[in-house]
Amino acid sequence: MKTPLSLTICALLGLSFLQLHQRPEPGAANAFCAQAELHAQKLQEDDAYRLATRRLEEELDTLAPWNSQNDYSTGRGPLVQHTLPVVVHIIHNGGSENISDGQAADAIQHLNDAFANVGYYNPATGVDTEIAFCLARRTPQGEATTGINRVQSALTNLNNSTDDLAMKALSRWDPTRYINVWVVNEICSNNGCGVAGYAYLPGAHGQPYDGIVLEA
Repeated sequence: MKTPLSLTICALLGLSFLQLHQRPEPGAANAFCAQAELHAQKLQEDDAYRLATRRLEEELDTLAPWNSQNDYSTGRGPLVQHTLPVVVHIIHNGGSENISDGQAADAIQHLNDAFANVGYYNPATGVDTEIAFCLARRTPQGEATTGINRVQSALTNLNNSTDDLAMKALSRWDPTRYINVWVVNEICSNNGCGVAGYAYLPGAHGQPYDGIVLEA
């Protein structure tokens, strides 16, 4: 079973922000990642998404024989590190969801440790993926940035079934050049609350809904 990169990032970033910005939440123990639910919905409703997902799966299948010939556990595989720029959009309404720059940076560092298999993670049971993440240093217009973008909006209390695109439109950067991460106060859906975060699979790449959404 393949674990898509976007799902892995969703889970690890969610863990990072929850660890770095803990606050008592009713039902927090039942929080879950809503990626599977949204992916199934998109496959059913969006022909372009379904086609893009199928093409990606076919491409991954062609890589399987190549992967089996490279021993990543011993470092002999022909890996080249790729660093992906991240922009963290903090959607807040003046509450505790307005996390600090330091907390956002620490979450990115935690993510890097996970993908490099260092620090908290046990090097004996994994490998360095050679994938790294950094806060963006330039805006889409070429101006200097910290990679952290703050927007005050009532959409920080999000219903992802109805508000997803409206919330992302507040601050979206080009999804073909950045990983967009939105941090909000609460995520609910038509099925209830308790959503820790969600991300669409690579079939969404470049689309307006592309990106990762997490509770602060």
